[in-house]
Amino acid sequence: MRILTVTLNPAVDTRYQIDKLQLNGVNRVNQKTETPGGKGLNVSNVLNKLGVDIIATGLLGGSRGAFIKTKLDERGILHNFLEVKEETRTCMAIIDEDKKITEILEVGKKISQYEINDFLKKYEILLGNVDIIDISGSLPQGVPLNFYRILIEKAVNRGKKVILDTSGEPLKEGIKGNPYLIKPNIDEMEYLLGKKIENIDEIIECAKQIISHGVSNVMVTLGEDGGLLINKKSIYIGHIPKIKVENTVGSGDSSIAGFIYGLSQDLSLDKSFKYALACGTSNAMLKNTGDIVIEDVEKLITEIKIKTTTK
Repeated sequence: MRILTVTLNPAVDTRYQIDKLQLNGVNRVNQKTETPGGKGLNVSNVLNKLGVDIIATGLLGGSRGAFIKTKLDERGILHNFLEVKEETRTCMAIIDEDKKITEILEVGKKISQYEINDFLKKYEILLGNVDIIDISGSLPQGVPLNFYRILIEKAVNRGKKVILDTSGEPLKEGIKGNPYLIKPNIDEMEYLLGKKIENIDEIIECAKQIISHGVSNVMVTLGEDGGLLINKKSIYIGHIPKIKVENTVGSGDSSIAGFIYGLSQDLSLDKSFKYALACGTSNAMLKNTGDIVIEDVEKLITEIKIKTTTK
């Protein structure tokens, strides 16, 4: 089973380790790292570590786009991106000694209609050789807000399962394409439904409302409180062990990868959800973004508890 990951707004992720962030002052960097970024590429990296057959696609441009391709080649990740005119963006994360994270995210440069059309042609071809599609992250400028819906509908019409992880209007529009799973956070659920969410019962109720519009599954991760997976038939409540948190950036993407891994192995939904929580937790234990340690995942699988209910 092959997985296609779609990252339309990738980035070179630049990470700075500092002692303490000083606004309006000088900040000296202890360590700097640069890695391929964007939610879909984080998913790709974790799936690759899990041994899943994947191909990454999306939009890349300029020297930063070339850098990302080189790094994917080094990791052994198959890719087929559309080369666009504008330079791929940079995103910055500043992490201090207290594990506080400040992110500065560039907006993706404008994509032309010609490039959008070319990508759709490439996407149609790629769909013929994959079984599950992951669409993650934001849209660059110039790409219509309903573009994810278009991608989802093309895949669903060919019998493919689509995982969607985005926010705002692209999420609201994407839901109309009937994806197999979405992974909103609380803020995104509040945006979708236009109301405040105060507790787990309200999360579940809101997820059921979203499912009534055609989404098969809603997964919500809750940090140290574990997570929820909801569909029409069941509610899965996941509890994770206590860990030492190093970096939560990329944990959501790692969770998506874990869930897709379960699907790729024909595991049940509760076991796929367990892999999602294990991969998300493994990422949180590392300083790297969108990364896991296989041995940690295997240990966490034995420690994570899933409770299933129909209420």
